[in-house]
Amino acid sequence: MNLGLFFTVASQTGLSDGLTDSRGRGAVSSKRFGGIDVAEHSVANHWVVAAPFREWLLHLVNATGFRAEAIAVAGGVPTGVARGLVGSGHRSQRIRSIDARALLELNITKLKNLANHLADTGPTHKALMELGDWCPSVEELAALLGTSQEVAHGLISGHLLHCERVVLWHCTALAQAIMRMRRFFSPADAPAVA
Repeated sequence: MNLGLFFTVASQTGLSDGLTDSRGRGAVSSKRFGGIDVAEHSVANHWVVAAPFREWLLHLVNATGFRAEAIAVAGGVPTGVARGLVGSGHRSQRIRSIDARALLELNITKLKNLANHLADTGPTHKALMELGDWCPSVEELAALLGTSQEVAHGLISGHLLHCERVVLWHCTALAQAIMRMRRFFSPADAPAVA
């Protein structure tokens, strides 16, 4: 990974020392407009070049062995951003600066340290329940996550209160991927299983 390019682009895009617009002016404002904080709106809608963050995400994937979507979940970044950066389809040329900052806050040590800590399974259980008929079976979920059937059953049923974060990251990313696929098919259109 070319870190020189990464830091050059980061400084040119305003990620290193405050956000700027295309003319180099500060894009962060403290004004409020219609109940919306303009500073938050400006930060969320500021776009940066995606290439250095693609390299960074690939570096994290290769170093940790975690899927890109799971790393995105760990950083609070939409899984669609990860797919747009490293997926096999159309590659994003720009990403929101707020997502870029969240990816920059992640590093190998942080991910590996957090991965084995226990966390609340409630949000993951909720994500699985929102899948309805599309929720994987215990056996399928265990196989997809590479975990035991007891853990998979606990995530689906809600009886498991705490689990390793890496399992939750992957499970949440999986649930979001299934939700995305669900838009293309309805349960009535799904092929019958013999």
